[in-house]
Amino acid sequence: MRIRVKFMSLLILFSTSLFAQTERLSILKSRVYNETGSNLYAALLALMEERNSIPVDSFQQYIHFVDSLAGDTISEHTKFLLNYYTTIVLQNSAAGPEVMNYCDSNIRVLENRENADQFLFRFLHLRAAQYVRMGQYKEAMKAYFDVLKKAEQQGNSEFVIAGRNGVGWVHMETENYKEAILWFYKAMSAAGNTNDLGQYPVVPQNLAATYNSIDQNDSALKYIDLSIRLALEGENLRSIANGYAIKADILIDLNRKVEAAKLLNDALEVRKQIGDVFYILSDMYQLSVFYSTYGECDKGILICKEALQMAKDFKIKSKELILHEGLAENYKACSDMLSYSKELERIMQLKDSINKVVSADALAEMTAKYDLEKKEQQIVRQELLLSRRNYIIYGSLTLFILIGVIGIQYFNQYRQRQEVWL
Repeated sequence: MRIRVKFMSLLILFSTSLFAQTERLSILKSRVYNETGSNLYAALLALMEERNSIPVDSFQQYIHFVDSLAGDTISEHTKFLLNYYTTIVLQNSAAGPEVMNYCDSNIRVLENRENADQFLFRFLHLRAAQYVRMGQYKEAMKAYFDVLKKAEQQGNSEFVIAGRNGVGWVHMETENYKEAILWFYKAMSAAGNTNDLGQYPVVPQNLAATYNSIDQNDSALKYIDLSIRLALEGENLRSIANGYAIKADILIDLNRKVEAAKLLNDALEVRKQIGDVFYILSDMYQLSVFYSTYGECDKGILICKEALQMAKDFKIKSKELILHEGLAENYKACSDMLSYSKELERIMQLKDSINKVVSADALAEMTAKYDLEKKEQQIVRQELLLSRRNYIIYGSLTLFILIGVIGIQYFNQYRQRQEVWL
């Protein structure tokens, strides 16, 4: 009866859910409709793997359903999986410090568990991303390098890609675009080919955004089109929305108003259904740019102010700079030069504070330290390989000499027996 009640609640949840359907989601939801007992439990876990295409509030309820169905028999693996999913929900619904505390509490437990590296990687990666969201870029860079070094040592390609992309993201957010591009290319090279890259549309997406920031629109279009194609093939709604928003920004720069407007509307439609405050703020910025460019600056001012309040409420400091830039452009478009000058002053203050928190030299120092440690590890591996080769050579030579000595002794004994016989 308990399972039936929960299952009926789940049906109600599905019937009121508004999130966009993909083919894979439809199949997985159908499984949940038709399964019971332990099969329902497994079907829900499979559905939750599509977290990038499910609304945050629905996803949170799925976590509770799985936890309730498992009860006291929940495995440690499932417990950490649900904790990981809960952290993702918190990133979209709670203030930064609360997210960080929950993430750190799981990391402390996992560090003392055997065979828990995959979950440890997930939480370390989430922590690094949370530092970026909070605008703590120096801490984010260190956290991403920690993920990257650990992943390289263990040969974990998923988090090698994630770590390199994260380092590039920090450089992008701090406007070190040359370094950002370098690290995004490193992340793409770790994927090997386009098929492997299909799991990581965010990498060409970030590369496109960076190229757009330095007005290399042809390269930006090339990589955003690749990202959108990969996201569509992978049915990843969050990446589809991100791709549409970034491409809209590129098209605004190219004065392709009609195409940009359609993409912005498409992005917002998807985003409304799946949610994510961090990226909703990005979309609001993109929309403000559109308004300032095409004569609707009053709307742009309102949306920037609303977004800034949201960023303050959720303590997402990393979005403050671009939102103030959007607000400044809209004041300028409305010929409110007094407000425009005040915003420019605020932008300078924000940039100064970012530079004080994390300078280009500090980021370069971390990169140099990572490169040095990597070279030292390579030298150690080469020395170990050389030692093994020497052992093999000396061992083979010793064995050859021993066989020779034994052979000579055997031959002498054989000749002595022949002489006695004669």
